[in-house]
Order: sequence, then C-alpha cells, then structure tokens
Amino acid sequence: MLIGVWVLFGAAFVGVRIGVHGAGAVPPFLFSGSRFLVAGSILLAWSAWRAGWRLDLRLADLAAAAVVGVGLMVGGQGAASWASQYVAPGILAVLITTVPVWIVLFSWLFLRQRPPLVVMLGILTGFAGVAFLASPSGNAGLAIVPALVVLGGSMSWAAAALYGSRTAISRRPLTATGIQLLAGGTVQTLLGLGLGEAGGVHLAALTGPAGLAWLFLLLGPSLIGFPLFTRLMATTAPAVANTQAYVSPVVTLFLGWLLLSEPVGPRTLAAAAVTLSSVALIVTANGRRAARRAVPEGTVVERRAA
Repeated sequence: MLIGVWVLFGAAFVGVRIGVHGAGAVPPFLFSGSRFLVAGSILLAWSAWRAGWRLDLRLADLAAAAVVGVGLMVGGQGAASWASQYVAPGILAVLITTVPVWIVLFSWLFLRQRPPLVVMLGILTGFAGVAFLASPSGNAGLAIVPALVVLGGSMSWAAAALYGSRTAISRRPLTATGIQLLAGGTVQTLLGLGLGEAGGVHLAALTGPAGLAWLFLLLGPSLIGFPLFTRLMATTAPAVANTQAYVSPVVTLFLGWLLLSEPVGPRTLAAAAVTLSSVALIVTANGRRAARRAVPEGTVVERRAA
C-alpha cells in the first residue's frame, strides 16, 4: 500500500502540472474540485452497494470525515494546485515535505507523543534531501505569499491526516474517502466558481492533455491513491503514511524526466538517495515500534479465540 501511495501521489504532481499549466490548461480549483466530486460520488456509491445500500453512518462520522476532507483536499491539495501557478515545482516540493514535520510536532504538542530520536533524524534528513534537490540556482526569487499558502496547506494536511487517523470512520477507508472527497471537492468547486474560474474553462481543453490528465487523476490518485492513504493512516503511524511527502517529489522528478523530458543530473540523483534513506529510517523505526506493541495484542486475540 505504501509504495502505491508514493507512486500515485508522485504521478499526481505531474498530472496537475499538465492540467493546470499545459496546453488548454484548466483553472486549478475547478480542475481539482470537479474530479474530487466525481471520485467521491463513485466511492460512496460503491460503498453503499457493497453494504446493501445501508451505510449506517452517524452524524459524528459524517462531520469527522468532512472536516478531514476539507483539510486534505482544500488546505493541502487546493493550496498546492493554486500556488503551482506562481511557485517553481522544486520550491513547492520543499514546502510540501514539511507535512511529516508538522505531524510529529502536532503529535508532540497536542498528543504528548514524543518521537524517537531516529524518527526525528529521518524527518530532518528527508527535509534536507528535498531542500537540496529543489534549491533554486542563480537569482531565482521566491513568491512569498504563494509559498506561505503552501506552507499553511501543509499544516492543514498534517492536522487533518492526524485527526483522521484517530476517527472511527477511518476504519472504513472507501466510505471515509468518499465523504472526504465530496466535502473537499464541493468547497473547491464553490471556491473556483466564486473566483470566476468558470470563464477559463474551454471545451477544447477537455479533449486535450488537460482532459487526459484529469481522467488519470480521477482513476489513479483519487479512486485508488486516497483510499490507500486513508487505510494507511488507520493502520500505520502517521509519520510512516506521510513519507509520501518525501518520496512523491522523487517520483515526480523521475516521471518528469520520462514523460516531460525534464533534466535529471547527478545532483538530483544524490538528493533522491538521501531522501529515500530518510524514508527507510522512518519506516523501519515505526515498524519496530508497531511490532513491539502488537505482541501483547496478538496474545489477547488468541485467548479470545480460544
């Protein structure tokens, strides 16, 4: 599951770039919001069909999933999509990699979960690797306001992911993701309409590269990637699930080289190696902690089964 999230979320970066910046581009909020609405409707319909058209959702479940959806889809995805018009992809990647850092800090501050030293080392190493990977050359400037928007979006994603991992409905990943996508897609679509983005949508764009990118993002990251991510948040440590913030930029660079002919040199390969090493530290450390906690739990299950 973890590798699937890495690949799909990394590919999503390329898809958004094509849809928002390519030929016949579509405005960012409508581009993302519309596919979230479609994906959420499909996932909820599928969940309802599997459950005999009885989802048995409590109001608290709906509210929790909606809050997570707005935090992830609007705060995280929406901020990144909007800012990609003004911030270079490398700088955007650096800002997005702060997600695991915020998760660790929020867990420490609000949940009193002090991270092990090796996890902190992995997070700092990963951030340093992607910062080296994406550091601007020459006199490239940084658009301060869009950069702050992305940073705020990363905090929003981290808070929503952490909160979502502690909700009961996260144990039903398809249903939870469907509600999250519908909530986030609705807010993004209304925001796009309010900003007048409808005037920037042209029929010709829907049959060109932007339309193909929209279809890929619907079928891959939205219908497969987000349910996998929701499942990971419910079954693994948040720091592990959100290693996608480090690996996705590496996947994006590889796909950019393969599909968009973007240059990849020794500097890029070295930074990617540092980044992947940091992910290995985080996953290994949290995996060992989870294994130690699982031993007494397995004993209880066996006794109950007996």
